Amino acid sequence: MIKSMTGYGGAKGVSGKLEISIEVKSVNNRYLDSSIKLPRVFNVLEDTFKTIVHNAISRGKVDVYISIDSSKSDDIEIVINKPLVKAYVAALRDIAWENELNKDIRVADLTRFPDILQAEKREVDVEKLSADISAILKTALDDFNEMRRREGEKLGADMSARLDEIERLTDLAEEVSPRSVEEYRKKLESRIAEV
Repeated sequence: MIKSMTGYGGAKGVSGKLEISIEVKSVNNRYLDSSIKLPRVFNVLEDTFKTIVHNAISRGKVDVYISIDSSKSDDIEIVINKPLVKAYVAALRDIAWENELNKDIRVADLTRFPDILQAEKREVDVEKLSADISAILKTALDDFNEMRRREGEKLGADMSARLDEIERLTDLAEEVSPRSVEEYRKKLESRIAEV
């Protein structure tokens, strides 16, 4: 079975609340040359994904694009720096007491100070994410190989049609060739006779 070395495949899926989109593209190349493009924080998983690609494809310049959209994820957590809050409250009370001021301290006043509230990303389960991306990558590679197979069938049909035409023209040439030689010989003899 002929397979085209150029192709495209894609797949989408989710891992928790992360949306994953994968595209696989290839062009002709004598050897397998693959590159995986994914968000920098997940570069540790690149070798795992390269192994999956190498098991599915044997030749070509292959580019795999993995994008992870976390816009619908609730992976941000607001953390209160409690020791710092206590220190600010104590300092504000000291200021109020020493200067005979009202001791009203509101939450809004405290949140204006730097580092009271900090946004942090929750830890991602890398093993689960890797497994989910691997499954989506395999689907994208199946789609990619199916396209290459279909394209290969078209190439095979085109080559077969061209071979049939070559064979037809060869048969025609073989059929006409003896007559052409005989006709040429007669013309040559006629010219020699004239001379």
